[in-house]
Amino acid sequence: MGYSSLALGGGMVTNVQKNRYGSNDVVTVQVERLAHGGEGVGPQTDGEFPGRMVFARGTAPGDIVKVELSTSKKRFARGSVVEVEEEGPGRQESPCHHSDLCGGCAWLHVTPEVQRNALQANLEFAYRRLVSSPDVFQPLRFGASLGYRQRVRLHCRWRQTGVQLGFREARGPGIVPISDCKVASPAIREMLNTLKPILGSHTAVPRGQGSVTIMEDGKGDLFLLLAGPWATPILSLARDLGFAGVALEGKNGREYAGRHVGIWPQTDGRADLRVLNGGFTQANGEVTQLLIEDLRAELAAHAPEKVLELFCGSGTLTIPLFDGSKGTWTGIDAAEDAVMTLRETLVDEEQLSLFVASAPNEVPPRIGGGVDLCLMDPPREGAADWLEWLADKELDTILYVSCDPMTQVRDVEVLVGSGYEIKKIIGYDMFPNTGHIETLAILVRGGTQK
Repeated sequence: MGYSSLALGGGMVTNVQKNRYGSNDVVTVQVERLAHGGEGVGPQTDGEFPGRMVFARGTAPGDIVKVELSTSKKRFARGSVVEVEEEGPGRQESPCHHSDLCGGCAWLHVTPEVQRNALQANLEFAYRRLVSSPDVFQPLRFGASLGYRQRVRLHCRWRQTGVQLGFREARGPGIVPISDCKVASPAIREMLNTLKPILGSHTAVPRGQGSVTIMEDGKGDLFLLLAGPWATPILSLARDLGFAGVALEGKNGREYAGRHVGIWPQTDGRADLRVLNGGFTQANGEVTQLLIEDLRAELAAHAPEKVLELFCGSGTLTIPLFDGSKGTWTGIDAAEDAVMTLRETLVDEEQLSLFVASAPNEVPPRIGGGVDLCLMDPPREGAADWLEWLADKELDTILYVSCDPMTQVRDVEVLVGSGYEIKKIIGYDMFPNTGHIETLAILVRGGTQK
């Protein structure tokens, strides 16, 4: 059944605007798959370039759609859906009425099963030049697709009409005001309903923009981080809204009210994970636990006596994995406040050493000698600066966790060229309803069989 004006994510568009790039060609596209960036992609079936691949947000595999082009090249094009002529079997009604405009979740209109198949296919495609056996790829790990996010970051602007609070637009620099977020945890969703009017009454800033980050810790307590030109009495803000802690990030650093750290209780008598308000923590607790279980199994299988952890942060992986009875553990991170927090958490662990370093030349020369295994979880840009240093250590095993398969593949290719073999690759649906994926690559030095 064809119907016009169907917007991305299942909402209705009442006014399709002309393309800002001046190309108003509308072409028919048979969508075949979901791309890594979140768009659907498939061949153009009419017009001047039949067979050309066209990318469009808000599509699902099997859809037949009309796409108004914004970018038009000979080999590919990109545009916006103006009509869905036929729905594919993977399409569902989006549970969020903001999804047609909001840039947060590109796949809410796609069934969870089709999303997961796309994530796995895109991961295998990214590694196609480095992996010859399909046995290397393990089944995708996943959890709940809604209500999973324990951290959200919103953008904020001040207008004469009041505070504008929401997420970035899918196709522009603007902000989509929101009253709810289906992927946020129930506690954060409830807070979003009351946050905007309270912020408006607590700020004296007439103009400008900033950001608002809400974090829920493992005990269910909420923390607020404000960044930007705020003029806010944060202590009263914490009291009025019931936050366990509020932080204000300005030119002179951070000002705190209430608790400074969120707490994630651990099992087996381990120290609790403590993360500063504004520090890094995974947004998906359920899938993070699946990652930790896989890492724990790999550590048990390889039985290293000396472990080096790069990008350890506040200890998201260190605390649940470190076992001082089985050997030494050295953690390195560039964020001094995160390392200090981890050091305070594990102050009594004699087998643990922690260092602040942002590059190999800042690491004490004695560090890394005799290490058996390296665990690393770098930021999105990867670990390129550390690869030569790691290769010189001749480690038996590298466990590489990444939130960006493309930079991970780039780095793993270097490690393979240095004598490592890829033993396993595991994907984690850490960010459901988006094209993003967390990945664990397990590498062993050639000739090492464990």
